[in-house]
Amino acid sequence: MTTPSEPSPHPQNVHAGTFVGGDVRARNFIGRDQYNIELHFSGAQLQDIREQLLPLLRRPDVSIADGLVSSRNDSLAIDTATADALGRYLAAQPLADAQQREEAYLVRLCLDAGLRRIYSRYVPLSGGYRPVRELSPTYSRILVRGDGPQRTIERVRLDDIRQALDEHPAFILLAQPGAGKTTVLQRLALEMALARLQEGDDARLPLFVRLAAQKPDEAPLDFLARVWQEEAPGLHADAKGEIAIALRQGRLCLLCDALNEARRENYQQRMQEWADFARRLPTGNRLIFTCRSQDYNGGLAVQQVEVDPLSPEQIQDFARLYLGQEKGAALWRELQSAHADLLDLAAIPYYLLLMTEAYAAAGALPSHRAGLFASFVERLFKREMEKHHADWVDAAAQNVALGRLAFAMQELGTGTQVEIAWALAAIPPSVRVEWQTVATAPETILRLGTAANLLALPDGGSLRFIHHLLQEYFAAEEMLRRKRAGEELTRLWRVPSRVEEMPAAERGQWDPLPEPPTSGWEQTTILASGLYPALIDAVQPVNPALAARCLLELGDDSDAGQKERSQTALLERLGTIAIHLRSRMEAGLLLGRLGDPRFPVETVNGVKVILPQMVEIAGGQAEIGSDTDDAEADDDERPRHSVELAAYAIGRYPVTNAEYACFMNAGGYEEDRYWSVGGKYWLRGESVPGEDDPADSYIRMLQRRLRDYSSEIGRWVERGLMTYGDVAAQVHEWFPRGEAVREPRYWVDGALNNPSQPIVGVCWYEAVAYAKWLSEVTGTTYLLPSEPEWEWAARRGGCVFPWGRGWDETKLNSLEGCVVPMPVGGYLQGATPDGIHDLAGNVWEWTATRYTVYPYDPDADLENLDATGVRILRGGQWLANRKHERCADRDGNDAWFLFSHNGFRLARTYFR
Repeated sequence: MTTPSEPSPHPQNVHAGTFVGGDVRARNFIGRDQYNIELHFSGAQLQDIREQLLPLLRRPDVSIADGLVSSRNDSLAIDTATADALGRYLAAQPLADAQQREEAYLVRLCLDAGLRRIYSRYVPLSGGYRPVRELSPTYSRILVRGDGPQRTIERVRLDDIRQALDEHPAFILLAQPGAGKTTVLQRLALEMALARLQEGDDARLPLFVRLAAQKPDEAPLDFLARVWQEEAPGLHADAKGEIAIALRQGRLCLLCDALNEARRENYQQRMQEWADFARRLPTGNRLIFTCRSQDYNGGLAVQQVEVDPLSPEQIQDFARLYLGQEKGAALWRELQSAHADLLDLAAIPYYLLLMTEAYAAAGALPSHRAGLFASFVERLFKREMEKHHADWVDAAAQNVALGRLAFAMQELGTGTQVEIAWALAAIPPSVRVEWQTVATAPETILRLGTAANLLALPDGGSLRFIHHLLQEYFAAEEMLRRKRAGEELTRLWRVPSRVEEMPAAERGQWDPLPEPPTSGWEQTTILASGLYPALIDAVQPVNPALAARCLLELGDDSDAGQKERSQTALLERLGTIAIHLRSRMEAGLLLGRLGDPRFPVETVNGVKVILPQMVEIAGGQAEIGSDTDDAEADDDERPRHSVELAAYAIGRYPVTNAEYACFMNAGGYEEDRYWSVGGKYWLRGESVPGEDDPADSYIRMLQRRLRDYSSEIGRWVERGLMTYGDVAAQVHEWFPRGEAVREPRYWVDGALNNPSQPIVGVCWYEAVAYAKWLSEVTGTTYLLPSEPEWEWAARRGGCVFPWGRGWDETKLNSLEGCVVPMPVGGYLQGATPDGIHDLAGNVWEWTATRYTVYPYDPDADLENLDATGVRILRGGQWLANRKHERCADRDGNDAWFLFSHNGFRLARTYFR
């Protein structure tokens, strides 16, 4: 083993970017611990270490961990203090040669303490950001297929973030706070740095940047050039020119972290500049952004990739590996029982780590997220106190001082990174703690906060909290102190929600409607409400959506009165036309999570079920179909004709995810008696006798919807761009056979599985099975409506649309609306006069009827559930245009067909 020579005993003078002489002073860090000793290195010693290190880093089998760089035949012990000193030494070298500067930059990147810890605390990139070797992270690419009304949006699993890197020149990585977005980028930076040292120009040069550091008026290229000059210092003649050349050569990978932490000044202008930069990115380069999911509005117009939450198996594996088999199993049991409200948080790596550390220390868990941070901070302060710092400040006083700093940073609204001079001015010289005044010298608070690993100094002149969530936690503590002191805080929670005040959303025709603008205080307020639930009463009148999020944070500990008031406010907001669609959508989704009072769960014959609200329709002569002179009508809608209907009832809403979950929880997929003859084959993953090949039926479906599709396919085939075999292979990939089905296709898709959204991704067989199950449980016969029943419910009185004869895009969820399923009942003004919702738009609804030409023949046995053939879908959907949203529009698919826009509603028929 090779080790560096002993450090020099005499003091030297190099500090964070300042080079005096040739020697370096460095403080010794071990993991999160910081010892109060200093090591001193001569320039000759550091040069010797560099010369030993560089050949090791160039070896393909090199591995890096805290304290050791090794390959198969050699190794170099290099602790954190030594790495820090060497990094400063390399940063201070006055290198004029561009290649030498790049080499020094790459070595420093490999020595970066945060990046090196990834190897010891995180798995290989097949599991990128996960904090246990055996865990494997997954990602989902948001994949758009087709165009126009046939457009579908799916989330397709990616096992490795590098798959997205290979396939997309630019993309944004979205996740919940604490899911490991930054760690993913850091890991990519480290791997790419090693590859660049080993492969030269055949590998991309990584440049990791924090978007919080971009100045308000700084263009992307200028910002990148400034970061490059800071990270690869030396005698740059033209840093901007160097970056521009690297871009033209297609050899950069730009890792742009935390869009949500970017400064607010000129924010929209800078986002447009980044979008233009991404669009013009020269071939060969890669550009990755990260952002919190809630804070991204689609403005960059790049591919979206989401970090998937940890699975229950991964959570259990982590707990056992971190705590040992017995204690890890005990933690999992506690999460499932006494702390079920924390279970969703455990799927986020940062929170899972906090939970395991808290459980390891105390053998118990706090009841909410704020408690996790409180125990975490308490442990860090206790550890530092035991080191007997000469200038130690009482932990409670440090907490208050850091809270003042965090709150001031939040109020400043300029991102998560501030100048040290500004931070020192923001920290009070003294604070009141338990009726005593305690001195809190700003320099001391800064030093102690850094020692406790609560604060970080990313360069010589700026400061940030070590994690954005920690800043928000300390700001939450200060928020409560101010609230108790009587300060008016409503300014922190107020956001636009009404039509006239909502800013325009930057999105393309096919982009989903973004969430409403945020105030930047959401996470802080949620954490504060966990510490002091009465805060919710102050938030509720100003921001009902944020109040609901606070209640969700409290889970079963939430106050029943607060919850009821929140549900009432959200339901009112969902149906108020004066509230902008973005805020109505938000209200409906939160209502689904909080508990939608429109859909109470009841126990019927020992089974938990949600009984559908039904609307009675009188029997008589039903006029269906379209007139000959209707320019928008297709031939299969003609002729207009009468059908005799008996009295029936139809669902007020499409069946929701909450309702369908009752069927699944009751074992609906395991009981053959609920499934039709063809449904039993489909359920087992087998071909249904009498059904066509999926590729054939898929092409027929497109031919019905796109009248010029055949000629287009012909042109593709003629030009050699597509063959029937290509089409068949793609369709078979989308709809594989041989796999038993146990849930709807999009059941785990977070964009489609909210309890108040209509169930989607269900085929006709699943809709029929649900109706049979509900009939058995309740003793009331439920069916899918027949095609005439569906149309007559929608257009009685000669309506073109459920609300009347004129088109109005504000009355339904169509292509012009959300571009994602809306919680049911979200378009109150688009309901029929008797209160049937969503008959136009939102989801295409399966009917019981087989597809055939008009006029409808009641004696043709078209509702036979065991017959094969195409089944009618009605009502249009969230990606359809006005033509397909008309009450008379007919569509059909094979019974096995399912996509993200197929759902259903129920009927109760007395004489069918």
